[in-house]
Amino acid sequence: MVTHVVDDLENLIRQDVLTELGPDPSGEIESLTFREILTLYGTWRSRLISPAPRSSHLSSELLASAEYSTHRSVVDAIVEKSRLGRDLKPHQSRRINTIHLPTAARPSKRRDRRDLDLLVSEWGIQHLHLSTTLDRNGLVVGTRELLFAVFRPQDAFFIGIYGHEWTNEEFVRICVRNWPSAQLFHEATFSTSLANPIRSGDREPLRNAGVTTFLQVDGHVYMPPGQTLSGSPLSSARKSMQIVASLTDFRNSLTAAPERIVEQLAATGVTVEAEQNWVAAKRGRRYGFVDTVSRGFLPVVTLLD
Repeated sequence: MVTHVVDDLENLIRQDVLTELGPDPSGEIESLTFREILTLYGTWRSRLISPAPRSSHLSSELLASAEYSTHRSVVDAIVEKSRLGRDLKPHQSRRINTIHLPTAARPSKRRDRRDLDLLVSEWGIQHLHLSTTLDRNGLVVGTRELLFAVFRPQDAFFIGIYGHEWTNEEFVRICVRNWPSAQLFHEATFSTSLANPIRSGDREPLRNAGVTTFLQVDGHVYMPPGQTLSGSPLSSARKSMQIVASLTDFRNSLTAAPERIVEQLAATGVTVEAEQNWVAAKRGRRYGFVDTVSRGFLPVVTLLD
């Protein structure tokens, strides 16, 4: 295998991502580096709730609230959609269809950018609109009160119904107190309290500046998944760097000791023929190489879900 196939693999990933992101009249996306494109892709994907059957968990605060009584039929419908693995996108943010905002069109305040959801970026908390009436854009009609929730691959945690309160500390307290074993947020082991707790009114300007803040709850300090200074989820930036690093390591390995690649493939149980012809390929969300002789597939990286 020669190193150009790694370039082919990078180009394959790049083109697939650009296709999924869709048309960009500004032309800015194609001018980005490979890592920047991956981070943009990951930021967009983080805002989507992937359809999958999930176990539903409703907080005691939600169930006891007057808002739940008012909106119960819609909330129960959303919970049922989540349980069945149906698409929740119609209930999501009005901004969900904005994948990239050209630099010249970006507002001065990051909170106003339609290509970012800073509550998702910092804490991974989504909001859903409480309507069943579809608008022309494929989303339900926006509502003043929203259902806030955290989604994991197999579980959905419904926090409560609030207004457009993007820095409400109660969201984290409810999660921690209702589902302590779910570990929705990382508990810091280096401290049980914050020497200078952040005032609730300071969280919005800090978040808008790309700063990740901690929160003290019942004698414990909790850390969010975190955001970067650009407002992207830290996990998206980290995954992008991992993919770039994996391809770089693979390219270097091919240069230094190409026989190791054959050894890796053989270790998977695939019979390696004397004659080999490697090409870049993908299977599902996994990208790697296929030997067109043996048909063996060697995965290298997995794209963000």
